[in-house]
Amino acid sequence: MNYDWLKDTENTLIYVGDAMCSWCHGIAPRLDQLRSDHRELIFKLVMGGLRPHNTEKSN
Repeated sequence: MNYDWLKDTENTLIYVGDAMCSWCHGIAPRLDQLRSDHRELIFKLVMGGLRPHNTEKSN
């Protein structure tokens, strides 16, 4: 994985979320508002993993 984007000097907000995390879904309206209120920020989304090595399929 290339991490060069972490060296950006511009005003950047890096949000690490996970599709399986209920907190991540709950904060979505606040993040939308933050993006609307601070258009000067570059918003980068990084998807994390609550179960990164899971081999079971979701139901």
